[in-house]
Amino acid sequence: MNDYGQVAIMPVTRSRRFTQDARASWFSHKAEVSKPYYYSVYRADADVTTEIAPTERAAQFRFTVPKPDASYVVVDAFDKGSYVKILPGQRRVMGYSTRHSENNG
Repeated sequence: MNDYGQVAIMPVTRSRRFTQDARASWFSHKAEVSKPYYYSVYRADADVTTEIAPTERAAQFRFTVPKPDASYVVVDAFDKGSYVKILPGQRRVMGYSTRHSENNG
C-alpha cells in the first residue's frame, strides 16, 4: 500500500534468518491460490504454506510448518524509528512503521 506504514511478515523454518535475502524463498504460481478474499502459497525452500484472509483494515494469517518447535515468524518494520513489540502472554504483536509513501495525487 502506498499510504499506510509497511511491514514484512515472513515465516521461516530451521533457523532464524532476519535479512530479506536470507529469508527469501522460491515459490511457484502452480502452488498458489489468489482470490480477492483469500491467498495461499507454498514456499518450497522454507517448506511453509502461508494463507492470508483480508478484513477491512487487517488480515488473518495462518502458517503451516513441518516442525513448530523449529519455526519462527519474522516481523520486519524496515526503517529506523519503527517499532515492534511481541506480547506472548497476550498472543499479540503491536507496533508501528515509519515507512510510508506520500501520494500527493
